[in-house]
Amino acid sequence: MKGDYATWVRGIHDAVPRIVPRPDWRILRDAILESIATSPDSFLASADQLKAEPPEYWKGRLRSSTWAVAEQGSKVLGIAAAKPPTNVDDYAPRDKACFIESVWIDPAMRGNGLGERLVTYLMEQRRATGIQYFYLWVFNHNIPAICLYERMAFKPTGQDSELVDLHETQYLLKFDSDVLDEDELKRNEADRLPDRTEHGITYRLLTANSARPYLPLPDRFPARQAVGSVSKYLKATIWESKPGKLVK
Repeated sequence: MKGDYATWVRGIHDAVPRIVPRPDWRILRDAILESIATSPDSFLASADQLKAEPPEYWKGRLRSSTWAVAEQGSKVLGIAAAKPPTNVDDYAPRDKACFIESVWIDPAMRGNGLGERLVTYLMEQRRATGIQYFYLWVFNHNIPAICLYERMAFKPTGQDSELVDLHETQYLLKFDSDVLDEDELKRNEADRLPDRTEHGITYRLLTANSARPYLPLPDRFPARQAVGSVSKYLKATIWESKPGKLVK
């Protein structure tokens, strides 16, 4: 009888789908590959190149920047990075500045402002560590993204760049202080509240040591026109179709 019971228990366990933890470096990898799949003309790196990279590459990339994600359960709906200045960015104080890059929003969620809320969340997290200057690069032909950033109060710095026959302009959003006042925090939280209460969308930072269960949810939102943003460093373009809202 004991043997029959043990066999029955094993059979039950085998019938139950196992939830495999998905580390944050894998979440980053999957999100970037998805962004290339949905916006292939917006990236200089190909999916095949990135698929060949080992886990250590993605772990290093995760550590090199601050990554924020918008998630619905275990499904990533958006991702954005804040990267410290490099040696060539000597005009940007390392302890006060960062570069916003690699902003991407799931095509089914574009046009509703999720990208703007995600980037705002990311800037909140970085301002809490003393950052006041937020730089980004945008392709000159990407008029929707330029309009978007300008509505968010980003201003051209006068710096231009040429990248594989594409011209970029640098923008900057400068805060007088790294301190977020209570009213500002309340406004930002109120903007994100419908995401959580109506759609189960939450925001968080990816970390090098965490893992999340991988439970993809079905698409519940109608596809919208593609949106974009751009990064000199991660070479991703974002497109925005709805005035006043930021999405990549």
